Amino acid sequence: MCPNRLRTLCAVFIIVIGGFGYRLADLQLTPDQALAEPISRTLRTEDLPAQRGSIVDRLGRPLAYSRPVPTIVADPRLISTEQVPYVVGQLASFLDTDPEVMARRLTSDSRFVYLERQVDPEIGDAVMALGLPGVWSYEEPRREHPNGVCTGLSLMGRVDIDHLGISGLEKIHDQTLTGTPGTRAVEVSADRSATIVGGQQVLEPAVPGEDVATTLDRDIQFKAQELIEASVAQFNADLGMAIVSRIDDGSVLAAVSAVVDEETGLARCTSNNLPFTHTFEPGSTMKIVSVAAALESGAVDPYTRIDVPVEKPYPVDDGRVFHVRDTGRYEDRVYTTSEILIRSSNVGSSTLAEVAGPDAVWDLMH
Repeated sequence: MCPNRLRTLCAVFIIVIGGFGYRLADLQLTPDQALAEPISRTLRTEDLPAQRGSIVDRLGRPLAYSRPVPTIVADPRLISTEQVPYVVGQLASFLDTDPEVMARRLTSDSRFVYLERQVDPEIGDAVMALGLPGVWSYEEPRREHPNGVCTGLSLMGRVDIDHLGISGLEKIHDQTLTGTPGTRAVEVSADRSATIVGGQQVLEPAVPGEDVATTLDRDIQFKAQELIEASVAQFNADLGMAIVSRIDDGSVLAAVSAVVDEETGLARCTSNNLPFTHTFEPGSTMKIVSVAAALESGAVDPYTRIDVPVEKPYPVDDGRVFHVRDTGRYEDRVYTTSEILIRSSNVGSSTLAEVAGPDAVWDLMH
Protein backbone atom coordinates (compact mmCIF):
# COMPACT_ATOMS: atom_id res chain seq x y z
CA MET A 1 0.00 0.00 0.00
CA CYS A 2 1.33 3.45 -0.93
CA PRO A 3 1.19 6.27 1.58
CA ASN A 4 -1.30 9.01 0.69
CA ARG A 5 1.38 11.28 -0.78
CA LEU A 6 2.79 8.50 -2.94
CA ARG A 7 -0.69 7.46 -3.99
CA THR A 8 -1.44 11.02 -5.12
CA LEU A 9 1.82 11.17 -7.07
CA CYS A 10 1.01 7.87 -8.84
CA ALA A 11 -2.43 9.15 -9.79
CA VAL A 12 -1.00 12.36 -11.25
CA PHE A 13 1.58 10.37 -13.20
CA ILE A 14 -1.09 8.07 -14.64
CA ILE A 15 -3.24 11.06 -15.67
CA VAL A 16 -0.31 12.77 -17.39
CA ILE A 17 0.67 9.61 -19.29
CA GLY A 18 -2.94 9.08 -20.25
CA GLY A 19 -3.17 12.63 -21.55
CA PHE A 20 -0.08 12.18 -23.70
CA GLY A 21 -1.48 8.91 -25.03
CA TYR A 22 -4.83 10.50 -25.87
CA ARG A 23 -3.17 13.41 -27.69
CA LEU A 24 -0.93 11.07 -29.65
CA ALA A 25 -3.91 8.99 -30.72
CA ASP A 26 -5.82 12.16 -31.60
CA LEU A 27 -3.00 13.42 -33.83
CA GLN A 28 -2.64 10.05 -35.52
CA LEU A 29 -6.32 9.41 -36.14
CA THR A 30 -7.62 12.96 -36.65
CA PRO A 31 -4.62 15.17 -37.55
CA ASP A 32 -5.07 18.89 -37.12
CA GLN A 33 -5.53 20.51 -40.56
CA ALA A 34 -3.38 23.47 -39.54
CA LEU A 35 -0.53 21.11 -38.67
CA ALA A 36 -1.00 18.91 -41.74
CA GLU A 37 -1.02 21.78 -44.24
CA PRO A 38 2.71 22.64 -44.02
CA ILE A 39 3.51 18.97 -44.54
CA SER A 40 1.27 18.69 -47.58
CA ARG A 41 2.86 21.79 -49.03
CA THR A 42 6.21 20.02 -49.23
CA LEU A 43 4.81 17.04 -51.15
CA ARG A 44 4.20 17.17 -54.89
CA THR A 45 2.51 14.45 -56.93
CA GLU A 46 3.97 14.09 -60.41
CA ASP A 47 3.30 11.94 -63.43
CA LEU A 48 5.95 9.31 -63.92
CA PRO A 49 6.39 9.27 -67.72
CA ALA A 50 6.37 5.92 -69.46
CA GLN A 51 9.34 5.22 -71.69
CA ARG A 52 8.20 5.44 -75.31
CA GLY A 53 9.32 2.51 -77.42
CA SER A 54 12.06 2.97 -79.99
CA ILE A 55 11.78 2.62 -83.77
CA VAL A 56 14.68 0.51 -85.00
CA ASP A 57 16.11 -0.60 -88.34
CA ARG A 58 16.42 -4.16 -89.59
CA LEU A 59 19.56 -4.70 -87.49
CA GLY A 60 18.00 -3.32 -84.31
CA ARG A 61 19.79 0.04 -84.51
CA PRO A 62 17.68 3.00 -83.29
CA LEU A 63 16.14 5.38 -85.80
CA ALA A 64 14.02 7.16 -83.16
CA TYR A 65 14.31 6.85 -79.40
CA SER A 66 13.49 8.85 -76.27
CA ARG A 67 15.83 10.26 -73.66
CA PRO A 68 15.04 12.30 -70.53
CA VAL A 69 15.84 16.01 -70.67
CA PRO A 70 15.03 18.88 -68.26
CA THR A 71 11.84 20.92 -68.37
CA ILE A 72 12.06 24.29 -66.58
CA VAL A 73 9.02 25.24 -64.45
CA ALA A 74 8.18 27.67 -61.67
CA ASP A 75 5.78 28.46 -58.83
CA PRO A 76 4.86 32.17 -59.29
CA ARG A 77 3.56 32.44 -55.71
CA LEU A 78 7.12 31.96 -54.45
CA ILE A 79 8.43 34.85 -56.56
CA SER A 80 7.61 38.38 -55.46
CA THR A 81 6.62 41.05 -57.96
CA GLU A 82 9.91 42.83 -57.28
CA GLN A 83 11.89 39.66 -58.04
CA VAL A 84 10.23 38.93 -61.41
CA PRO A 85 12.40 41.27 -63.57
CA TYR A 86 15.57 39.82 -62.04
CA VAL A 87 14.41 36.22 -62.49
CA VAL A 88 13.35 36.85 -66.10
CA GLY A 89 16.64 38.58 -66.86
CA GLN A 90 18.62 35.62 -65.55
CA LEU A 91 16.52 33.06 -67.41
CA ALA A 92 16.58 35.01 -70.72
CA SER A 93 20.28 34.21 -71.07
CA PHE A 94 19.52 30.49 -71.32
CA LEU A 95 15.93 29.98 -72.45
CA ASP A 96 14.36 30.67 -75.86
CA THR A 97 11.00 31.63 -74.37
CA ASP A 98 10.19 35.31 -74.96
CA PRO A 99 10.98 37.36 -71.81
CA GLU A 100 7.55 39.05 -71.93
CA VAL A 101 5.88 35.63 -71.99
CA MET A 102 7.98 34.49 -69.03
CA ALA A 103 7.08 37.66 -67.11
CA ARG A 104 3.36 37.09 -67.69
CA ARG A 105 3.62 33.50 -66.52
CA LEU A 106 5.62 34.41 -63.41
CA THR A 107 3.04 37.02 -62.36
CA SER A 108 0.05 34.71 -62.88
CA ASP A 109 -2.11 33.47 -60.01
CA SER A 110 -0.88 29.90 -60.33
CA ARG A 111 1.31 27.49 -58.43
CA PHE A 112 2.78 25.88 -61.56
CA VAL A 113 3.83 27.31 -64.93
CA TYR A 114 6.07 26.06 -67.73
CA LEU A 115 8.99 28.30 -68.61
CA GLU A 116 10.47 26.03 -71.28
CA ARG A 117 9.97 22.36 -71.98
CA GLN A 118 12.52 19.76 -73.01
CA VAL A 119 15.72 21.81 -73.02
CA ASP A 120 19.22 20.43 -73.50
CA PRO A 121 20.73 18.98 -70.29
CA GLU A 122 23.47 21.62 -70.14
CA ILE A 123 20.82 24.36 -70.28
CA GLY A 124 18.90 22.72 -67.45
CA ASP A 125 22.06 22.48 -65.34
CA ALA A 126 22.90 26.14 -65.99
CA VAL A 127 19.41 27.31 -65.00
CA MET A 128 19.40 25.30 -61.77
CA ALA A 129 22.86 26.62 -60.91
CA LEU A 130 21.36 30.14 -60.78
CA GLY A 131 19.47 29.20 -57.61
CA LEU A 132 16.45 31.31 -58.53
CA PRO A 133 13.52 31.31 -56.08
CA GLY A 134 10.52 29.22 -57.09
CA VAL A 135 12.25 27.83 -60.21
CA TRP A 136 13.01 24.15 -60.59
CA SER A 137 13.24 21.44 -63.24
CA TYR A 138 12.05 17.92 -63.80
CA GLU A 139 12.75 15.43 -66.56
CA GLU A 140 10.54 14.82 -69.59
CA PRO A 141 11.27 12.50 -72.53
CA ARG A 142 12.41 14.01 -75.83
CA ARG A 143 12.52 12.16 -79.16
CA GLU A 144 15.96 11.86 -80.72
CA HIS A 145 16.96 10.77 -84.27
CA PRO A 146 20.55 9.47 -84.45
CA ASN A 147 20.36 9.22 -88.26
CA GLY A 148 19.65 12.93 -88.59
CA VAL A 149 16.67 15.19 -89.00
CA CYS A 150 15.90 13.97 -92.54
CA THR A 151 15.11 10.41 -91.45
CA GLY A 152 13.28 11.81 -88.44
CA LEU A 153 11.03 14.18 -90.37
CA SER A 154 10.16 12.21 -93.48
CA LEU A 155 10.04 8.62 -92.26
CA MET A 156 9.78 8.41 -88.49
CA GLY A 157 7.36 11.32 -88.26
CA ARG A 158 6.78 13.55 -85.25
CA VAL A 159 5.57 13.41 -81.69
CA ASP A 160 3.92 16.37 -79.99
CA ILE A 161 5.19 18.06 -76.84
CA ASP A 162 3.42 15.41 -74.75
CA HIS A 163 5.22 12.63 -76.64
CA LEU A 164 2.24 11.34 -78.64
CA GLY A 165 2.69 10.45 -82.33
CA ILE A 166 1.16 12.96 -84.76
CA SER A 167 2.67 11.88 -88.11
CA GLY A 168 4.60 9.12 -89.88
CA LEU A 169 5.46 5.84 -88.19
CA GLU A 170 5.16 7.59 -84.82
CA LYS A 171 1.43 8.09 -85.47
CA ILE A 172 0.79 4.78 -87.23
CA HIS A 173 2.31 2.77 -84.37
CA ASP A 174 1.48 5.19 -81.55
CA GLN A 175 -0.54 2.63 -79.60
CA THR A 176 2.36 0.16 -79.64
CA LEU A 177 5.03 2.75 -78.84
CA THR A 178 3.13 4.54 -76.08
CA GLY A 179 3.40 3.08 -72.60
CA THR A 180 1.24 3.71 -69.54
CA PRO A 181 2.37 6.61 -67.26
CA GLY A 182 2.77 6.06 -63.53
CA THR A 183 2.68 8.47 -60.57
CA ARG A 184 5.09 9.39 -57.81
CA ALA A 185 5.10 11.59 -54.71
CA VAL A 186 8.08 13.93 -54.46
CA GLU A 187 9.19 15.71 -51.28
CA VAL A 188 10.44 19.20 -52.02
CA SER A 189 11.96 22.06 -50.07
CA ALA A 190 9.70 24.68 -48.50
CA ASP A 191 10.11 27.04 -51.48
CA ARG A 192 9.56 24.09 -53.89
CA SER A 193 12.82 24.89 -55.67
CA ALA A 194 14.65 21.66 -54.82
CA THR A 195 13.78 17.98 -54.50
CA ILE A 196 14.68 16.32 -51.23
CA VAL A 197 17.15 13.49 -51.84
CA GLY A 198 15.53 10.20 -50.89
CA GLY A 199 12.11 11.86 -50.65
CA GLN A 200 10.59 10.21 -53.72
CA GLN A 201 8.04 7.45 -53.53
CA VAL A 202 6.64 5.67 -56.57
CA LEU A 203 2.90 5.30 -56.14
CA GLU A 204 2.26 3.49 -59.42
CA PRO A 205 5.09 2.34 -61.72
CA ALA A 206 5.04 3.29 -65.41
CA VAL A 207 4.74 0.59 -68.06
CA PRO A 208 7.12 1.22 -71.00
CA GLY A 209 5.97 1.06 -74.62
CA GLU A 210 7.14 -1.57 -77.09
CA ASP A 211 9.76 -1.12 -79.83
CA VAL A 212 8.76 -1.14 -83.51
CA ALA A 213 11.12 -2.89 -85.94
CA THR A 214 11.30 -1.77 -89.58
CA THR A 215 12.97 -3.19 -92.69
CA LEU A 216 14.98 0.03 -93.14
CA ASP A 217 18.76 -0.01 -93.09
CA ARG A 218 20.17 3.02 -91.27
CA ASP A 219 23.36 3.21 -93.34
CA ILE A 220 21.60 2.82 -96.68
CA GLN A 221 19.00 5.39 -95.66
CA PHE A 222 21.69 7.92 -94.78
CA LYS A 223 23.65 7.40 -98.01
CA ALA A 224 20.54 7.45 -100.19
CA GLN A 225 19.53 10.80 -98.69
CA GLU A 226 22.93 12.24 -99.52
CA LEU A 227 22.69 11.00 -103.12
CA ILE A 228 19.14 12.28 -103.75
CA GLU A 229 20.03 15.76 -102.48
CA ALA A 230 23.16 15.80 -104.65
CA SER A 231 21.12 14.68 -107.69
CA VAL A 232 18.48 17.37 -107.20
CA ALA A 233 21.23 19.98 -107.00
CA GLN A 234 23.17 18.58 -109.98
CA PHE A 235 20.20 18.49 -112.36
CA ASN A 236 18.51 21.62 -111.01
CA ALA A 237 15.36 19.60 -110.35
CA ASP A 238 12.34 20.76 -108.39
CA LEU A 239 12.32 17.60 -106.32
CA GLY A 240 13.61 14.06 -106.24
CA MET A 241 12.77 10.83 -104.48
CA ALA A 242 13.99 7.26 -104.34
CA ILE A 243 13.16 3.92 -102.76
CA VAL A 244 15.74 1.19 -102.20
CA SER A 245 14.12 -2.21 -101.81
CA ARG A 246 14.98 -5.89 -101.94
CA ILE A 247 13.79 -7.61 -105.10
CA ASP A 248 13.23 -10.98 -103.43
CA ASP A 249 10.70 -9.86 -100.82
CA GLY A 250 9.95 -6.18 -101.58
CA SER A 251 11.15 -4.96 -98.18
CA VAL A 252 12.08 -1.27 -98.16
CA LEU A 253 15.67 -0.55 -97.12
CA ALA A 254 15.49 3.21 -97.67
CA ALA A 255 12.97 5.83 -98.73
CA VAL A 256 14.28 9.35 -99.36
CA SER A 257 13.20 12.61 -100.94
CA ALA A 258 14.54 16.12 -101.47
CA VAL A 259 13.28 19.49 -102.70
CA VAL A 260 14.83 22.86 -103.46
CA ASP A 261 14.58 25.30 -100.57
CA GLU A 262 12.85 28.46 -101.83
CA GLU A 263 14.87 30.72 -99.53
CA THR A 264 18.36 29.31 -100.04
CA GLY A 265 18.02 27.63 -103.43
CA LEU A 266 19.76 24.55 -102.01
CA ALA A 267 18.52 20.99 -102.01
CA ARG A 268 17.20 19.78 -98.64
CA CYS A 269 15.20 16.91 -97.27
CA THR A 270 11.42 17.12 -97.11
CA SER A 271 9.28 17.20 -94.01
CA ASN A 272 6.89 14.61 -95.43
CA ASN A 273 7.56 11.21 -96.96
CA LEU A 274 7.22 11.92 -100.70
CA PRO A 275 7.89 8.36 -101.94
CA PHE A 276 4.71 7.26 -100.14
CA THR A 277 2.58 10.41 -100.26
CA HIS A 278 3.37 11.97 -103.67
CA THR A 279 1.09 10.75 -106.45
CA PHE A 280 1.93 9.59 -109.97
CA GLU A 281 -0.20 8.42 -112.84
CA PRO A 282 0.35 4.64 -112.86
CA GLY A 283 1.26 4.71 -116.54
CA SER A 284 3.82 7.46 -116.08
CA THR A 285 5.91 5.40 -113.69
CA MET A 286 6.23 2.69 -116.36
CA LYS A 287 7.63 5.12 -118.93
CA ILE A 288 10.99 4.70 -117.23
CA VAL A 289 10.91 1.02 -118.19
CA SER A 290 10.08 1.75 -121.86
CA VAL A 291 12.84 4.34 -122.17
CA ALA A 292 15.39 2.16 -120.34
CA ALA A 293 14.57 -0.86 -122.50
CA ALA A 294 15.09 1.17 -125.68
CA LEU A 295 18.39 2.54 -124.39
CA GLU A 296 19.63 -0.92 -123.37
CA SER A 297 18.74 -2.29 -126.80
CA GLY A 298 21.26 0.12 -128.34
CA ALA A 299 18.75 1.31 -130.94
CA VAL A 300 18.70 4.80 -129.40
CA ASP A 301 20.81 6.98 -127.14
CA PRO A 302 19.71 9.91 -124.93
CA TYR A 303 20.08 12.33 -127.86
CA THR A 304 18.36 10.32 -130.63
CA ARG A 305 15.65 12.45 -132.28
CA ILE A 306 12.27 10.73 -132.62
CA ASP A 307 9.08 11.82 -134.40
CA VAL A 308 6.30 12.13 -131.82
CA PRO A 309 2.84 12.81 -133.29
CA VAL A 310 -0.01 14.14 -131.19
CA GLU A 311 -1.79 10.81 -131.44
CA LYS A 312 -0.75 7.28 -132.45
CA PRO A 313 -3.16 4.40 -133.23
CA TYR A 314 -2.51 0.83 -131.99
CA PRO A 315 -4.74 -1.99 -133.33
CA VAL A 316 -5.70 -4.62 -130.73
CA ASP A 317 -6.61 -8.29 -131.19
CA ASP A 318 -10.41 -7.87 -131.34
CA GLY A 319 -10.18 -5.45 -134.27
CA ARG A 320 -10.53 -2.29 -132.21
CA VAL A 321 -7.97 0.51 -132.39
CA PHE A 322 -6.48 2.00 -129.23
CA HIS A 323 -5.31 5.62 -129.59
CA VAL A 324 -2.38 6.89 -127.49
CA ARG A 325 -2.42 10.70 -127.08
CA ASP A 326 -0.35 13.40 -125.40
CA THR A 327 -2.78 15.53 -123.41
CA GLY A 328 -2.45 19.28 -123.92
CA ARG A 329 -0.43 19.03 -127.15
CA TYR A 330 -2.04 19.79 -130.50
CA GLU A 331 0.77 19.48 -133.03
CA ASP A 332 3.38 16.89 -133.95
CA ARG A 333 6.83 17.30 -132.44
CA VAL A 334 10.34 15.87 -132.63
CA TYR A 335 11.75 14.94 -129.21
CA THR A 336 15.04 13.44 -128.16
CA THR A 337 14.91 10.27 -126.07
CA SER A 338 15.69 12.35 -122.99
CA GLU A 339 12.92 14.86 -123.77
CA ILE A 340 10.38 12.06 -124.08
CA LEU A 341 11.09 11.09 -120.48
CA ILE A 342 11.33 14.69 -119.24
CA ARG A 343 8.00 15.64 -120.85
CA SER A 344 6.41 12.31 -119.87
CA SER A 345 5.18 11.84 -123.44
CA ASN A 346 2.69 8.97 -123.79
CA VAL A 347 3.23 8.73 -127.54
CA GLY A 348 7.01 8.96 -127.26
CA SER A 349 7.31 6.27 -124.58
CA SER A 350 5.02 3.90 -126.50
CA THR A 351 7.20 4.49 -129.59
CA LEU A 352 10.32 3.61 -127.60
CA ALA A 353 8.60 0.48 -126.29
CA GLU A 354 8.07 -0.55 -129.93
CA VAL A 355 11.76 0.11 -130.66
CA ALA A 356 12.85 -2.08 -127.73
CA GLY A 357 10.33 -4.84 -128.46
CA PRO A 358 7.84 -6.51 -126.08
CA ASP A 359 10.30 -9.16 -124.84
CA ALA A 360 12.88 -6.56 -123.79
CA VAL A 361 10.25 -4.51 -121.93
CA TRP A 362 8.87 -7.63 -120.24
CA ASP A 363 12.32 -8.81 -119.14
CA LEU A 364 13.23 -5.41 -117.73
CA MET A 365 9.98 -5.25 -115.76
CA HIS A 366 10.89 -8.52 -114.08
